[in-house]
Amino acid sequence: MIKIRNNNIILYFFLIITLILQIIFMFKNVVFFNYVFINNYIHLFLTVPITLWGYSLIYRITDKKVRYYSFLYVLLLMFWLIAKFCALILPVSIENLIFWYLYYIPLLFNVYLLYEMLRYSSDKLNYKTNYFILIITIILILSVLTNNYHNNVFIIDINYLDKYTYGYIYSIIVIWLIILGILILNYAFRIYKNRNKAPLLFVFLVFILYFIYNRAYVFRINLIFRSDFTITTIIFMVYLLEVFIRINLIPGKYYYSSFFK
Repeated sequence: MIKIRNNNIILYFFLIITLILQIIFMFKNVVFFNYVFINNYIHLFLTVPITLWGYSLIYRITDKKVRYYSFLYVLLLMFWLIAKFCALILPVSIENLIFWYLYYIPLLFNVYLLYEMLRYSSDKLNYKTNYFILIITIILILSVLTNNYHNNVFIIDINYLDKYTYGYIYSIIVIWLIILGILILNYAFRIYKNRNKAPLLFVFLVFILYFIYNRAYVFRINLIFRSDFTITTIIFMVYLLEVFIRINLIPGKYYYSSFFK
């Protein structure tokens, strides 16, 4: 019987399955004829490993406040998967665009939560700065959700809803995410006491690779644009929280996992 508290099997299974699916998405016209079914339902299927991984965090994160943040982090990942499922199965219309806009709640707020967990773990408690960052994040989320009224995040032609460009608020969102990413890495390097910085340098490399992927997707580079942005970003977010627990940047029991099995 698999012990859910030991998340290694769950994590490896999740990564292998999602990697296979990304390959299918990218070469869908060649290797898989039933792509529509897979594309519509895979996001619901992925809520299962995300739930199991989230359940393991309950036992592995020792601090109550950080545990609460991580619980919300996982809920938002599941919310994203469900929103993507709804966006795919519903007909494309101006009213149903809200399901695509909902992606930006977990995209923006989870980056904020990751920043907040590291800030809290570093004991650098500057509440004014924290409130400012939270308010800006919420304003940007609301800007996306109300895009149909101002068209400043995504510039959408109501006659061609699947063809859109990006407005100036989208550029602000990208800049804001870069700023939060820099703050996250800054706290990570401050907290990490081990002289061997290789794990953090690898995290930095993953940040760079994800940024390149993100820009390639936005510019609709053919092979990258065929991949699933939601799945890729969720893998990235799972990886970040998991690795920060494992290298003890976030209070956890990873190094004592044999005791808790």
